[in-house]
Amino acid sequence: MTIAQQLEQEGIKKGIQFGFENGRNEGLKEGRNEEKREVARSLLKMGMPGESVLATTGLKANDQAQIRH
Repeated sequence: MTIAQQLEQEGIKKGIQFGFENGRNEGLKEGRNEEKREVARSLLKMGMPGESVLATTGLKANDQAQIRH
């Protein structure tokens, strides 16, 4: 195997590892956001005002459409 081929293989390995870590982190982030939305839905059902729900959960106003469904 040439040096170029070895470097290419190392780059492929790092790319796979980097992609996995990014995918894992994105998945965790999305899971946390979905849980926040579920909590927000529950709070809204209990009658809490929308502004208070956003402040409590840390969600942004543009998430409000998703919360109400």
